[in-house]
Amino acid sequence: MMIQILGDNLSEAMRVFNIEAELKYKTPTTGRYEREPKFEVWELTKEAFEALNAIEEEDWTDEHGWWRHGESTSKGIDTKYIVNKSEMLGYASSFHEELSPDPYADEEDENRPESYIHLLEYLDINQGVSAERNVTAMAIALAKANDLTLGEFMEKYYA
Repeated sequence: MMIQILGDNLSEAMRVFNIEAELKYKTPTTGRYEREPKFEVWELTKEAFEALNAIEEEDWTDEHGWWRHGESTSKGIDTKYIVNKSEMLGYASSFHEELSPDPYADEEDENRPESYIHLLEYLDINQGVSAERNVTAMAIALAKANDLTLGEFMEKYYA
């Protein structure tokens, strides 16, 4: 069984701790943000994941980057959105209309799905999610609901 994790700057950690893993995706530099968020998707065997997870906190330094893995429920992932110009199933939001109207809505087509420039915009505006651990849990659940691996999902909806 292969497991995909979300993180950043993990090459050194994989080398130092002798963890066999494959980098599947790395976010491009987009210039959208003053402090550009960076994400990498790494694929590991179950055994390699368990070895990574067993590394003691005191042995992990800032040079080793960060990583997260988790899942949230896929219950309620049944609303269509346009994210990064592609259709995506996502969680419905009960509060996003209070935050801001859809700036990309076409007044002539009210049935068109809400649009977001990229995944982080959808997560922030529609779900109120921006912390790495929450982005990870949501991305994993959304990838599963959209029948994609985490790497495929990030490539399709982030870039």
